[in-house]
Amino acid sequence: MLNQKIRHRRERLLYAALFGLLAVFAFLCSIWSECIPLPVEVGEDCVREDTTDREDLINPLQVAAYLRDRHLIMTTNEEDDWLEFVQYRDMETTGVWVEPAVVQVICSQQSGSGILIDMDYEHLIYATCAHVIGDEETMQIVFWNEESAQAKVFARSESFDLAFLSVDASRVSYDTRLQLRKVRMDETAWEKLSENDPVFIQASSQNAAGDFYSGKMLYKEVFVPEFDCFMVCCQVIALHGMSGGGIFDESGHLIGMINGGTGNGEIVGLSLPVIMGQWGTVTLTN
Repeated sequence: MLNQKIRHRRERLLYAALFGLLAVFAFLCSIWSECIPLPVEVGEDCVREDTTDREDLINPLQVAAYLRDRHLIMTTNEEDDWLEFVQYRDMETTGVWVEPAVVQVICSQQSGSGILIDMDYEHLIYATCAHVIGDEETMQIVFWNEESAQAKVFARSESFDLAFLSVDASRVSYDTRLQLRKVRMDETAWEKLSENDPVFIQASSQNAAGDFYSGKMLYKEVFVPEFDCFMVCCQVIALHGMSGGGIFDESGHLIGMINGGTGNGEIVGLSLPVIMGQWGTVTLTN
């Protein structure tokens, strides 16, 4: 009987010790959880957080994805936390959403189209056809969202129907600048392109970036006497005012610029290699 009482007492002491250990363990776990920071999801809330280590949390690729996928949440306040991370030069057109890269070029006697090929905090550079601007040195451009700005001739090609226009970026609203996209000029995409591959055009015959037509590549290189050079030729509708618009592959890569068309549903234009080559070597006019 005595041995049974001693055994029960030992069991109670053992249980008490076990519960005590569990309580100590739970207390240590609560302290440990306070010391270890939880994972932070990079997003709008994170950006608004007051921290000096934001560059460790956000990189330009995340910024580009954020701005590309949420076009309508841009603020008009230049204190926006994303501003310091935005590098306009890296904001290239992706997919087939190319409207922000295409403008309408309005001159005193006629109008045409233009494509954004380069951009930074100070300047927007557009390529268009030399025959669209003629001898004029200044003109208006209209963006896809109907905002307009003054442009001036930055350079003219001495060999091709090609000119480059410059726009003072500070004259363009903050919202528009954030949503602008330059065209994707990838020579690898050009090299992979074959005859009969699908293409589309984006131009401004009536409204800025208002023309979207699909077609196919006919010839990557064919001599066109009217322009005295080899050009790309595509089977797609042609309208007045499309000159200077972009020709794109189905993934949105620029493959050429519209220079002319026929009533038979064909357009001809300068190829991507020509545009890129002229942009690097063209003679400046000012």
